Amino acid sequence: MKSLLQVACFLVVTGCSSSSESIQNSARPADAVPIAKAPLPHLYWPLDNALQRTRTVLPGLPRYEIVVTTKCLNDSSVINRTLLDEGPALDFSHNYESEISITRQGYAWQKATLTKALFQNNPQVRSIDSLAALSLSRTAFVRYKAPAFYFSTRIGVPDSDVFAEAEVSFVPSTGLRVVSVRGQEEAE
Repeated sequence: MKSLLQVACFLVVTGCSSSSESIQNSARPADAVPIAKAPLPHLYWPLDNALQRTRTVLPGLPRYEIVVTTKCLNDSSVINRTLLDEGPALDFSHNYESEISITRQGYAWQKATLTKALFQNNPQVRSIDSLAALSLSRTAFVRYKAPAFYFSTRIGVPDSDVFAEAEVSFVPSTGLRVVSVRGQEEAE
């Protein structure tokens, strides 16, 4: 019995030492352990409270006055990857929208708000980048041809040469509609 107890203790001690050795081996650094990547630095555009406003009065009767007011939403929701001297980063810029106000014979008549959402199903705009990475700029009145008022705008990646020029019509009875979109090669 005494020898059986000695053998059992020997096996337990041997088993423990080999299992503790395997625990020590597993605690060593392994090549398969993933190294966590540092998050990309974030760049945030400053707040922009300036309003860009243009006013156009059309001659003749009825007398129309078209006011286009473009403002920054200061939402930091336009996100693009960028490359700094130190490496890649995320650039957070803002969405812009243009409010179109039309008076007729001196009385407020029609209003519409132009946002990038108008372009969500446009294949030319989608070929530039995702709508989340784009922003509107340079909205201006172009011409009036009854019953539509025409405007030009630019949609593109902020602070880059990646953009498209678009023409949008506003018919008071039906609202805003994309007339055409030209890529930057065609627009230049």
